[in-house]
Parts: sequence; C-alpha cells; structure tokens
Amino acid sequence: MPGVPLNPQTAMLGLAIGVVCALLFYLRTRLSPGGLLTPGWFAVALVADPRAAVVVLVAGVLTYLGVLVGQRYLILYGDRLLAAAMLLGVVLTAGWYLLAGSGFPALYPVAALGLIVPGWLAYQVANQPVLPTVVVTGLATGTSLTVTWLRSWIWGRRRARWGLGACG
Repeated sequence: MPGVPLNPQTAMLGLAIGVVCALLFYLRTRLSPGGLLTPGWFAVALVADPRAAVVVLVAGVLTYLGVLVGQRYLILYGDRLLAAAMLLGVVLTAGWYLLAGSGFPALYPVAALGLIVPGWLAYQVANQPVLPTVVVTGLATGTSLTVTWLRSWIWGRRRARWGLGACG
C-alpha cells in the first residue's frame, strides 16, 4: 500500500472509524481491541508508513512481555499496571526510533499516538485473554484499514483526475 496519498482528513477519518470499530467490537464481544485508538492508529500507520506499524507492534509485544516479567516481581495491577505498560511502551518505541537514527515517523500529529499504543495494547492484553484480544484487535484494525485505504485511494484518484498533483 505504499504510495497511497494520505492527507490529514483521511488520517482523522481512519482514527474516527477505528474508534467506532473498537466500540462496536467491544460492545459485541466485551473484549477491548487494544484500546479505543489502537485499531485506527494501526490503520492510518499501515496506509501511511507500514514500518511505523511494525515498530509499534513489536514494541507492543515487548511491552507485554516486560509487563508479564514485572508482574512476577512487582505489585502491578490496575493503575500501576497501566502506568508501567505505558512507560515501558513509550521507552521502547522512542528508544527504537532514536537508536535507529531515523527520527520519528511522519504521521502528522498522529505520530504521538504511536508512542502510547504499545503500552495501551499491552495493558489490554495483560487484562484479557490473549488470543481473543489479538483477534478482536486484528478485526477492528482490518475494518478501519479497509475504510481508510478506500478513502485515501478514492481521494488520490480524484486529485489525479482534477490535475491537482501532490501540492494542490
């Protein structure tokens, strides 16, 4: 999907559709798909920069494993678990981008959400059954991705037809 134009309106639509999908899947299954913003953020990231989505997904898995280890030695539950997951997720994600020397991904203001998604995802997976949570997150992300990609594809074709180019 690289090369698909993504403008701020499409990014916001992707986040909004992700929130709606997350709510609908939660109401139907009583499982949180990694938080309200996670499916939408992954959808926008997969359209704009799939590498950012991979980094955040790997950081989410490492954060989850770190939380499991932390629960063995520390009293982590509730707000403490959330704070530990968020902190570890931000450190892992930011550390990856800073150590790789690539800087942070350009996803408009949505990039900042990529720092909290790993912690939020790990927190939800730590509080719910792992496999059903992963499946619900994947379904909500897939739905959001389809709508976001179709919107950006239609927008790109319309701009090309009108001869607006990349800057118009």
